[in-house]
Amino acid sequence: MLFDKNGNLLWKFNAMTKVKRVAISEDGSIVAASSYDGNLYVFSREGLKWKRYLEDKLAGVSISKDNQLIAVGGFSGYVYILSLNGEILGAYLTKMPVFAVDFDKTYVVAGDYNGTVVYLSPNGTLIWKIQLRGSIWDLETFGGKILVGTANGDFSLLSNNGNILWEEHLGNTTKIGVFDVSIFKRYLVGVAVDTENGGGGIYLVDENETILWKFEKADEYFLSVDSNNNQIIVGTSIWDNKRKAWNKSKIYAFGIVENKTKKKTCGVGFILIGVLVAIVLTKKLMRD
Repeated sequence: MLFDKNGNLLWKFNAMTKVKRVAISEDGSIVAASSYDGNLYVFSREGLKWKRYLEDKLAGVSISKDNQLIAVGGFSGYVYILSLNGEILGAYLTKMPVFAVDFDKTYVVAGDYNGTVVYLSPNGTLIWKIQLRGSIWDLETFGGKILVGTANGDFSLLSNNGNILWEEHLGNTTKIGVFDVSIFKRYLVGVAVDTENGGGGIYLVDENETILWKFEKADEYFLSVDSNNNQIIVGTSIWDNKRKAWNKSKIYAFGIVENKTKKKTCGVGFILIGVLVAIVLTKKLMRD
């Protein structure tokens, strides 16, 4: 489904199977979705443009910043690179399913379930690869660097020439995984889940590996994060062991505030606004 900024539904599309990931271009003109039926779906603001069957169960997906390329990872371990009209330009085989992909200009960065990060040319040629300590759940590129979140709780920063700049373990236990990452201004953001005890948190880290701020909840799984120039948006859910199902979901919104010492820290001033927005949108969708 595609909504405008006021929450109005523009269109909806039924893929008839599970959609694993969705990517939106920076200008909002293109949407790409990976599905378990092996199809890569590409949409405009008006609806479906095309779909391409790749004979693979698809996972991570990304659109290049110039809107010319799309990269998608498969459960077979392949990373596929396509043009905007659906032509396959190249492919590279990793060892395990690929859940995380992003573009560094026209180069593709992908991480697989074995913990391998690969850096590929636009035609799928391997430029370098590096092994990290846990399955890659998410990654994001910025300014010649790559932020990576892994299943063993590592929050890693790489250079785009394949060097590990640092690795920071988030949370207080070894049974924690960094589910999603984002870049907020000059800060690095990660959300983590305690896979053994439940609960999790959001962490704000600078490029020098210093954890500046964290917000943790013992009963909430922190599953997704995104950001714009003003806010960090986080989605959480609570697991009900008796019902064996997700019980409640929340949306938090955090902002950066200036304190008296002129240092920037993350505050919770936007939490209430985020929750209210979620309630309003939910009620509107139920009416529609």
